[in-house]
Amino acid sequence: IAPPKSRTFGVDLQLDVRVDGTTGFAEVATRLVDGRGAVLGFDAKSVDVPYKELLESPDGAIERLAQVPFSMTLALPGRKLGDLPPWIEVPGVTGTVEGTITVSGTANEPKVSASVKGQALRVTGMTPGSHLAADLALAYDGEQGDIDVHVRSPKQEVLVASAHVDAKSKGALFGHSLIGEWTASANGKLAAF
Repeated sequence: IAPPKSRTFGVDLQLDVRVDGTTGFAEVATRLVDGRGAVLGFDAKSVDVPYKELLESPDGAIERLAQVPFSMTLALPGRKLGDLPPWIEVPGVTGTVEGTITVSGTANEPKVSASVKGQALRVTGMTPGSHLAADLALAYDGEQGDIDVHVRSPKQEVLVASAHVDAKSKGALFGHSLIGEWTASANGKLAAF
């Protein structure tokens, strides 16, 4: 076994777990924190975990758990890209980024939304002094999804792009879905390069 090629120091893992076997409540909250504050946060919870039934008969546990409603959030607090740990750095890009991904519903029929924002973004090779702002929004309801991207300079909108997909995810976890029968469309406008 070879030693890792890189190591990260100064990042702590905080973990909170709460379980109530009587009510079916479960929550897992995890945070990665370094000297500058939170790097990533993760929170997942459900109020309907069938603990008693699972302990009485674990047969089919995965299929039953896939039907349990839950909510989950992954958050990247606003942070300069250069201040992120090396394992999530974006080479050649500077600026500030923040974002949130939320998943709800069930594992068998998830709904997903995401929002990512970037400010004062610079890519290696850009004209000195120039910078961009960017917004990405994603929404998927288990059958249809949309992505919208907007990139702006201080003077104009540089890129507007969107995509739409029709893909039913219900049952995909167990190979019982129509997710392979999907359609998609996309369009965009690049105003400047």
